[in-house]
Amino acid sequence: MKIDTIVKEEFWRSTAVFWILVIITAFIITAGYLPLPAFLLFPLPLAITAVIFCVMVRYRRKERLTDPNPISILRHALRLRDHREG
Repeated sequence: MKIDTIVKEEFWRSTAVFWILVIITAFIITAGYLPLPAFLLFPLPLAITAVIFCVMVRYRRKERLTDPNPISILRHALRLRDHREG
């Protein structure tokens, strides 16, 4: 089974996003901003990361974006929205 480069790049990016979301979720739980139970420390960031991963892979494949730079992807997405409005 061969994994294409878009999936591989987004997997590694999602790994970083997951750990950042774990830290944010841990802060929210310990600070008491939201009354979340402690058992959601890993499933909640994992679900959010999975959604981000699927959306990014689908968008990059649909638009044929090979540049993994997040700024380039965001710039492309904003430019597409501007063209649709005009």
